[in-house]
Amino acid sequence: MTINSKSLYHSNIVFTFSNNAVLAPDNAEFFALFNSDQTKGANFMEDPILKTKVLNLPQLKIQIVWEPTRLIIEDLSREENNSKNITQWAFLVVKKFLDKERVLNFGFNFDVNYRFRDMIGMKEAFLNIVDEKVLEKSDLRDWGCQFTLEKEGGKRQERYFLKITSPLEIMAHINCHFESKEINESRLNSLFDKCYNEIDEVMQNLKL
Repeated sequence: MTINSKSLYHSNIVFTFSNNAVLAPDNAEFFALFNSDQTKGANFMEDPILKTKVLNLPQLKIQIVWEPTRLIIEDLSREENNSKNITQWAFLVVKKFLDKERVLNFGFNFDVNYRFRDMIGMKEAFLNIVDEKVLEKSDLRDWGCQFTLEKEGGKRQERYFLKITSPLEIMAHINCHFESKEINESRLNSLFDKCYNEIDEVMQNLKL
């Protein structure tokens, strides 16, 4: 399938750690990571019941979410070439608040809209797994699939959730998961770009 366009709608970086292994930083500690220009317009939310803290930094186009077992750095820019920005701040937060030995694994999430040159055979793809009798009294409105690719001997997994949203478009959610504690800014940036770009190879080879 020939890709005509690719639009990034959302991405983030997630680090997981054992419950109660790491205490959540004080609110002031979060703000201390950034200068006054970077925190302009920032807002902080905290839910003591869910033990969650959320710091929005519109000047940096990121959101930091601290949960009991996860640290999430959300990219709010929706820009294709923003990996250096999000990985830079993600590594800063990890370096300050997370001992790498506490990190269990990390990963990236992408929501991407693909538009193709050729029509997608949604009905034909559906009938590869479902008997056509199902459609005798029904119309097929949408169709999707999920699959997981395991790489590097299980150290890396890519989970794809695909939904055909029009005869020419597919919305894809991809989770790239790494069983690794090797974390540095350069590696995060390289892996983020690598995962994002390699999605194209999978999408180009869909048979729909």
